[in-house]
Amino acid sequence: MLALTACGSQAGWEPIHSVTSSFNGLTLTAEIMLGKSRSDDSRCRRVVDAEVIESPSQVIIGIQTRNFCDSGFSFPWEQRNSTLVGYPFDVELPLKKPLAERIVLDKENRLPIKVKQPDNGP
Repeated sequence: MLALTACGSQAGWEPIHSVTSSFNGLTLTAEIMLGKSRSDDSRCRRVVDAEVIESPSQVIIGIQTRNFCDSGFSFPWEQRNSTLVGYPFDVELPLKKPLAERIVLDKENRLPIKVKQPDNGP
């Protein structure tokens, strides 16, 4: 029996680069990096899911993306060329309760993320 698995355009959890809390603490804005746009200004990698898991002491957040430009089939040993150029992309994540003193963890690697407070404006 031979079993093959494909990687292609499967969705994956993105590392979160930064998080900003809203003034009332009920929304987190997470920044991820997405690859360069195509010539028609559309992006190959797009957000397909976001997850927020709240507990009294922490909030775990995750953003899942998928590459819609891939053919959909590749073997694990096939590596696609990458320009390593990324652009920030913000995703808003609503909370059920204000963030307050809870810590925020990245779902992808379970590491804490420092939360920036919003600017007071001009």
